[in-house]
Amino acid sequence: MSYATLLSPRVNLIDTVAEAILAGQPEHEFSDTIVVFPGKRPAHFLRKKLAERLGTSYIPPKIFSIDVFVDFLYRELLHNTDVDISPLDAAAVLYTLHTELPGTERISTDHFTTLDSFYPLGQKLLTELEELHIASVSVQKLDESLAAVSLSSAKVLVSLYRQFYTELSSRGLTTRAMKYRWTAEHIKEINFSQYKHIILAGFYAFTPSETDIVRHLLAKDSVSLFFQDGVGIQSQLQKIGLELTVEREEETVDHHFYQSPDSHGELFALNSVLSTQLPKMAESNEDSVIVLPSSENLFPLFHQTLSAYDRTSYNIALGYPLTRTPVYGFLAALMDVLVSTRNGEIFVPDYIKFILHPYTKNIMRGTRSDITRILIHTVEEFCTKKRTKVYVSLEELEQSPEIMDLVEKRGTREEIPISGEEMLEHLKFIHDETIRKFLLVTSIGDLGAACVDVLQFIYEHSTAHRHPFFRPFVETLLEHLQKLPHSMLAAERFEKFEHLYGFLKNYIAEAEVPFSGTPLQGLQVLGFLETRGLQFKNVYVVDVNDDVLPGGVQQDVLMPLKIRQQLGLSTYKDQEQIKAYIFDVLRRGAENVHYFYVENETKTKSRFVEQLIWQQQLKEHSLTAGSVNRMRYAIDLRMKRPADVEKTATAIETANDLTFSATMLTTYLTCQLQFYYKYILHLYEKDEISGDVEHTDIGSIVHEVLEVYFRPFREKTLSASDLNIPMLRQIIDDVVSRYYGHDLLGEQLFTKRQIAKHLEQYIAGVQSTIVAEHRVEIQSLETELKCTVQNKTFGGRVDRIEKRDGEIHILDYKTGSNEKNVTINLKRLQFDDRSTWKKAIGSVQLPLYAMLYSHMTGSEITEIVPTIVFLGKRTLDDKTEFRIFESRDDAEQWYPTLEGIILKLVDEILDPSLPFVPTDDIESDCPSCPFTYICGTQWAEKYSVS
Repeated sequence: MSYATLLSPRVNLIDTVAEAILAGQPEHEFSDTIVVFPGKRPAHFLRKKLAERLGTSYIPPKIFSIDVFVDFLYRELLHNTDVDISPLDAAAVLYTLHTELPGTERISTDHFTTLDSFYPLGQKLLTELEELHIASVSVQKLDESLAAVSLSSAKVLVSLYRQFYTELSSRGLTTRAMKYRWTAEHIKEINFSQYKHIILAGFYAFTPSETDIVRHLLAKDSVSLFFQDGVGIQSQLQKIGLELTVEREEETVDHHFYQSPDSHGELFALNSVLSTQLPKMAESNEDSVIVLPSSENLFPLFHQTLSAYDRTSYNIALGYPLTRTPVYGFLAALMDVLVSTRNGEIFVPDYIKFILHPYTKNIMRGTRSDITRILIHTVEEFCTKKRTKVYVSLEELEQSPEIMDLVEKRGTREEIPISGEEMLEHLKFIHDETIRKFLLVTSIGDLGAACVDVLQFIYEHSTAHRHPFFRPFVETLLEHLQKLPHSMLAAERFEKFEHLYGFLKNYIAEAEVPFSGTPLQGLQVLGFLETRGLQFKNVYVVDVNDDVLPGGVQQDVLMPLKIRQQLGLSTYKDQEQIKAYIFDVLRRGAENVHYFYVENETKTKSRFVEQLIWQQQLKEHSLTAGSVNRMRYAIDLRMKRPADVEKTATAIETANDLTFSATMLTTYLTCQLQFYYKYILHLYEKDEISGDVEHTDIGSIVHEVLEVYFRPFREKTLSASDLNIPMLRQIIDDVVSRYYGHDLLGEQLFTKRQIAKHLEQYIAGVQSTIVAEHRVEIQSLETELKCTVQNKTFGGRVDRIEKRDGEIHILDYKTGSNEKNVTINLKRLQFDDRSTWKKAIGSVQLPLYAMLYSHMTGSEITEIVPTIVFLGKRTLDDKTEFRIFESRDDAEQWYPTLEGIILKLVDEILDPSLPFVPTDDIESDCPSCPFTYICGTQWAEKYSVS
């Protein structure tokens, strides 16, 4: 009979297995011994342990994970030669079978009809079918169990289960479950006589097929089984006919708990603990492990914690999602460009994101990557200036004289001996090797080949290979992509590229980069499952939150929970029990265990940790037992007023050179610091292309339309017949097309209609009424005004100047409808009370225009009527035009005050004794300001009460 024992977690499983191998074998040759663990990681530790014990070279035993062991039995000892099918090809077979099913047996006749929509379902189906097959569930039993289930997925599962494995067998193909089931059914045919010793170690739960294999091995004298005591192990042993006990010793583990408000706090706490316990990581230190149940924290840990140690003093072994790597991010950015391509033109916002990716903008030209960076940022600047045109052809960029001129000037400044023409050739080279590779791709095989070509190009022609972890990232991605041209799905074609991209995203979604480092010295960084069978003195478990350990409940969609239980399949409860067991064995085998978790309004500690704290409280009869170290940040959250900025000689010199506009003075009146950052330091927000219609774009279009519309009528008297609506519509078409192109997007089309509606209402209603009631003569359009008053230079651009019955009307168009922001409340204004200026003056634009025109032409102020035209109002009527002065008497009374305020504001700006001070209304003025992070007022929010 075999030998089976249950070990205490305090007993080192690797040591025990090593002793069993060495017992009775004085020679250093163990090829007749087989060792099987649940996973791959313990094999490295066992080989090292044997080397340490023997102190010389040796022929190791055959050490397998359970999957590799079954494959060994299936291939080597049962002599099967069929071919393993990949999950990709399995999905292809399932897709074909599902397509051929009668409509009543499909999940849906309307959905999952295309490969990209079916593929995620196909992966779920494959998982369910494999579970059924490995559990030796018959088609009849499955059909009977699902007979009462009304879900359409139940019928399709039975139909596919009936056909799938028969189809694979006919093609000479096999799956993991087929190998397990066949091996279990034919285990008695295997001759194990050539192996003196077979050891199974560290197992907890077995599938039905594994149970059959283990039960057979239990009948052999040459087999040893080593289990570790832990929560739930007894019920698992009973399933294979074993009754094992071990004396439960009193726990001597020291538990330490650390609560943090977020994941950053977890790492701060971990760093604090490590700095005390492991201040200098030695390569020989193998008794400590950082466990990451969630791979989310791998790179924060790498940069914030492991960077303090030498690279050779720690080892990382866990999987990391491929979709979170920069290599996949590069490919996704490229795919976004292709998906959004329309009529041979690329969507500029997606294109900009792609060329700004570090892998793209560091493509080499010769031996230099700075040339490409200059080129890329020049293209970005060009596209940003023309941000209203959101679609552009690659050829337009490659042949742009403006880009060529800009990039040549920049190259000259940087002393780069390259012409603008050569720069554009380099841009075409980048387009040819990336975007154009995919323009004719229609099949999955072509997609895989194109992706491989692009990634190889990036590897060979950019600095990407110098980036940390680029190699494992790209190797894993290439491994998956190279399967596509050789898969059964290679010839599948799609009408739209977005469907190809959808398939690719689903295909890569579950892929992981295996950080399976084999150096065993130093601090180990392992995933949760990688700790199985291993023992450490010091354990640091990060992110012990309930949504991670044991994790959220995953609803079984294809087979309800009760059906899974009836069929003997694994459920989420079984998965939770497995995690509870691994957690229990890991902690009980240690001396010190440190648990780090987040607790806030959305996250809570793991139930495993909660139970440990409760057990300590029960044991010590105290609610203070199991005390938690709470990580708190020393952050000063007081909302401070930004500091004043003293004026330097340079600042005064810069201010003296300014031509003061209405925007400058209004900005200064609102917040002097904003004026300082914008006009003295010349700090500006970087323009970005969103693809959305910006409010500034609307203003530019409206101004251009009206300028073109009224241009033929300059210096002549307007008549009713001049106000031609068809001509207006044609001009709107031309201007909008120049901004957005002829093929308008939904938002652009809506904007065009809104502009047309308002301008037609303005011309047909407001303007026609004015022409009917007054003699109107347009003098100028889009006119620059500039003059010097009291040694101060002022300027502005006036949209329209016209005479109405002899009075000069200065018109300024506004596409907004909020009068408060641009008008002046004369009743609240007092020249001698500085505090009233900001409250009463929305903008100094109208009085400044009056001042400019008066000083430039010598016109009396009472003859000038500065007017704002509110074109953005819902209804355009006689209130569309707003005037500061209702009458000549008002102008005569108030203009001197307003001019005095304008001059006084400039005096303040130029006064070296007066610092630039922040706004006195942070809550109202700061939220929309681009400089909040400089001032530290990013906390400010503006609330409106309706």
